[in-house]
Amino acid sequence: TQTYCSAENKKVSDLSTIVGIKWYTSATGGTALPSTTVLTSQKYYGAVMANGCESARQEVTVTITPTAAAPAVAATQTYCSAENKKVSDLSTIAGIKWYTSATGGTALAPTTVLTSQKYYGAVTANGCESARREVTVTIQTSMMITGQPHQANYYKGASAAAMSVVATGTGPFTYKWFVNTTNSNIGGTQVATTSTFTPPTSVVGIKYYYVEITGTCGTVKSKATPVIVTNRVQSDSKTYTGHPSTNSTPTNAGNILTNTKINGVPPTPTEVAISIDTPATPQGSAPVPKINTTTGVVEIPQGTPPGTYTIRYKVCDKATPATCVITTATVVVTSNTIQAIDDNVSVEKSTTDQYVKVGGNDFNVLSNDKLAGVTGIQPSQVDIQTTNTVTGLTIEPATGKVKVSSSVQAGVYTLK
Repeated sequence: TQTYCSAENKKVSDLSTIVGIKWYTSATGGTALPSTTVLTSQKYYGAVMANGCESARQEVTVTITPTAAAPAVAATQTYCSAENKKVSDLSTIAGIKWYTSATGGTALAPTTVLTSQKYYGAVTANGCESARREVTVTIQTSMMITGQPHQANYYKGASAAAMSVVATGTGPFTYKWFVNTTNSNIGGTQVATTSTFTPPTSVVGIKYYYVEITGTCGTVKSKATPVIVTNRVQSDSKTYTGHPSTNSTPTNAGNILTNTKINGVPPTPTEVAISIDTPATPQGSAPVPKINTTTGVVEIPQGTPPGTYTIRYKVCDKATPATCVITTATVVVTSNTIQAIDDNVSVEKSTTDQYVKVGGNDFNVLSNDKLAGVTGIQPSQVDIQTTNTVTGLTIEPATGKVKVSSSVQAGVYTLK
């Protein structure tokens, strides 16, 4: 007995490999069948020739089993690469086998990962494999971001560069840009639907931007990217000139804030934080010029020696404390000018030593003199030295008072 599947299309020649064998459809008589005769379900009889005589005929029962129809499977199937689909995902039919050719070949393992090509599926019924069903598989590239938006820092009001992202996948793509107040790509407010986005710089602070990209194979989000907008602080080096103070209140030689700008506008003292990076170098232990970190005033204290001093300072914007500028103030300290005014005073001769008085008060040679243009010099501000000697007449260096000895005779005297 021999059993075949109809799809095999077996012929009489397939019944035996014996050379010269002849096949009939009857046990005796009849005409031998051509070797190309297609087999059907019936009995066949085979005989061979030996020494010119045909042998007895051998009966062979042939059964041709009908081949089942090709399995019902979707002819086109599309997947995304990230799904990592396998041959077993092409159909849920039990026992189905898949090939990469319409005929022949070896059945694929169910775990074989699908690629974009044609597959052919067949089922087995009654020991016969069905006709093969052609299925065209397309694997589309899943969405992936390969280039994230870049962090950027801008001064307020500056022109910003467009933010962009690089993505791969099967398109077309659609874009949604979002702004967030926190470092997160969840939530936020949608601001654009273009492939790029130019962030505004009109408000100082930090904003986080991300983009959501949708393609044929899903949606992906970029990372939240910060865009930092700060005030622009400028402060150029400048030279300030002044003389030492003549009292406990330092001389105001100028203000560094007049030479400082935030976004092009001079700030008020409350808008900035001033600190000293490198103070002026003193001459010995003498006072030096200073910058008042509260007001920005360049101060020259009393007793500061003439000379040129350098102060390195830093100005930071309080609204964006990390925005600072460091620059240098050069302070030229000039000598104070003393203007001595001649005095004419009189006193009556006395039998005792006395001080010259004017209006009932002790006269002081400094009372009408000027120091740095200010009338009324204090003895502590200057050194008084006489350049000539008049016996019995003295100017006290510590007080500026004029003392007259009782021995001085009436007359006109000059003290220098």
